Amino acid sequence: MKATKEEKQLIITEIAERLKDIIYATATRQSTRMLHRLGINELLNGDSCSEIKLTFQVGMYAGDIQQIVARHRRDNQELDK
Repeated sequence: MKATKEEKQLIITEIAERLKDIIYATATRQSTRMLHRLGINELLNGDSCSEIKLTFQVGMYAGDIQQIVARHRRDNQELDK
């Protein structure tokens, strides 16, 4: 399966949207634990230049990418009818 330039942009956009959803859901679910782990009170009373690093690992399968492209192609075929 070869992706067109438009489909490549669609894949990038779709991955970005999925990342936002995953990060939001994870942060919402774990916010209390994250606040305690970060030592939020110490950060609020400390140096304003203190850096906070949050790391998320997101896995996607090749099938996820294929599904994005297939949905796009199916939608385009329906519009052409």
